[in-house]
Parts: sequence; structure tokens; C-alpha cells
Amino acid sequence: MTAEPPSAVEKVLLVLDAVTTERRLSDICRATGLPLSTAHRILNELAAAGWVRQDHDRGYAPHTRLLGLAGRLINKGGHAELVRHAIHRLNETTGYTIHLGVRQGDQVLYTEKLDGQRAYQMRSYIGQAVHLHSTAMGKAILARLPEPEVTAIAARTGLPAMTPATITDPAQLTAHLAQIRARGWAWDDGENEQHTRCIAAAVLDDRGVPVAGISISGLEYDLSPDRAAEFATPLLDAAEEIGRAFGAVGIRP
Repeated sequence: MTAEPPSAVEKVLLVLDAVTTERRLSDICRATGLPLSTAHRILNELAAAGWVRQDHDRGYAPHTRLLGLAGRLINKGGHAELVRHAIHRLNETTGYTIHLGVRQGDQVLYTEKLDGQRAYQMRSYIGQAVHLHSTAMGKAILARLPEPEVTAIAARTGLPAMTPATITDPAQLTAHLAQIRARGWAWDDGENEQHTRCIAAAVLDDRGVPVAGISISGLEYDLSPDRAAEFATPLLDAAEEIGRAFGAVGIRP
């Protein structure tokens, strides 16, 4: 029996779901099974309505209306205040930029950013999707996943090099993740963006599944490894607090 083709509404939903994990039109077509012309038309309509946006490199990403839905889910039951409190406290304690990102498939989507009290600002932005293997936040999440799932992610993404420091070898990544699990937090030394350092911890839901991550970011001249390590305890405390809030509203990856 031949399956019925997706309806117009189902096609839109397929594209909305795909754009949370894929950026290129060809990858969105692959993920949805839609023809290029159909996916392109839907993306243009979603962009005009504020659901997705097109980056300077012609890739697609969630925009304000889609991110707003995620924000309202976190707001459910008044738990957004717990998340904001944890982020602001970590920002005040460290003085550095704080990011909160939610896992979306093989990437992390920044949903919150609080600039640091430094003479510079990080170039990241809310709605930006970043790789798991090249960021402290992503590696903290990977370290909490079963090894077969990590292997599958590495195979799907190919572990692309974002900078010369990016870990692109699956065996090296496996060993690196074992160190993160033993330490409890992840470190990114110019692996996603040159001259930038980050420390991050995974946010676990009520099942112990990593659904998000929280990170402290700064420029390499300003955030030394020793200084970053001093922030491990408040970072882990913030991740635990946010995890309780996420679990209360049923946030899932």
C-alpha cells in the first residue's frame, strides 16, 4: 500500500523541524524528503513570517517566532525565573559571557546569552546553531550520551574542522569525552572560534538525559585555563539548577 504524500501543513511542520538541526537547503531537503523547489518555497514563506531567517552564508536558522515558542515553553509554570536567576548569578560571579543552549539533533541552539562585564563582546547570538564536537557546551552534552549515539553523531556530521584546533578524529574525541566525564565539565580552547575559550556543563533533564548546556566564554588572553577551572563549581551549580527547571516543564531533546 502506497503511503499518502504529506499534506501542506505536514510539509511546513517537516521543514520547521528540520531547520532546528540543518542549515543548508540540500540538507533540509534530505531530512524532510521534500523536493528542493517545495522546501525552498516553504522556507521563503516561513522567513517572510518571521519563523526562520537566512544567514549571510545562505544557510537557514530558527528566527524570533520559533525561538519565542521555546521561550514560552520554558516560561511554563513560572520556571523561567529559575533559569534567568541561574544565568544572571553565574554572570555576576564570573564577569564573563554566559550562554544557554538547547540540543537540537546534532547541534546546539543558543537560546539565552548574557554579555560579560568585559571590554569586549562575544560574536555569538541567540538562535545561532553550533556543532556539538567543536564547542565546550556541545562536548559537555556528548560526554553524557551513550557511546553508540556519539559514534552515530560523528558519522553523520563528519566532525568538520571549525578551526585548526577542532577535534576531527573520532578516536581522539572519544578519549577527550572520557576526560570530560571524569572532570564533570568541558573545555573549548579555540576549537569553534579562534582566540576564544569556553567552559561548559551539561544540563540534564529529570531522566538524566543531556538536553542543554550552559557555558562561560571569553577571549583567550582574558580567560586562562586556571581561571576557567576556578569557575567549575558555580558553573555546575547553575547547570543543576537549570536542569531542575527544565525537568519541571518537560523539556526534551
